[in-house]
Amino acid sequence: MNRIAKIAALLVALTVVSFASIEEIEERFYYIGSDGEESNLELRGDVYYDQNKPYNGKIMSQYDGATIYHGNMKEGKLNGEKKSFYESGKLQSVSNYKDGYELQ
Repeated sequence: MNRIAKIAALLVALTVVSFASIEEIEERFYYIGSDGEESNLELRGDVYYDQNKPYNGKIMSQYDGATIYHGNMKEGKLNGEKKSFYESGKLQSVSNYKDGYELQ
């Protein structure tokens, strides 16, 4: 395999790993209950559930102890403002959602 082909293969592999990591992070939303404990939300289809009911309330997602996302859910779907952060804690982006869809 020539050098250019090796570099291209490596870039494709890194891109696939990056997207897999992002998906994995997004699917691990949780919330802090009234008892102060973290509770994971379960994704079924395109709806997040808590104790067999679509979740309503504030959510977070962390990676290596750093908050990556926080926002709100209504009927188990992202709703309202969602903030994304770099691992350093610096704000990366702010998105708005309604019924699980990002507004343009």
